Amino acid sequence: MCRINGLFLLIKINKQTTREQNNRVFAMALTFTP
Repeated sequence: MCRINGLFLLIKINKQTTREQNNRVFAMALTFTP
């Protein structure tokens, strides 16, 4: 459930941020997902 929500947020963030920022957020998401 958490992972699905995280991926959904990443998709929304991906449309609003640059590639470098998206990679940084993606790395943080991988850290916090179980």
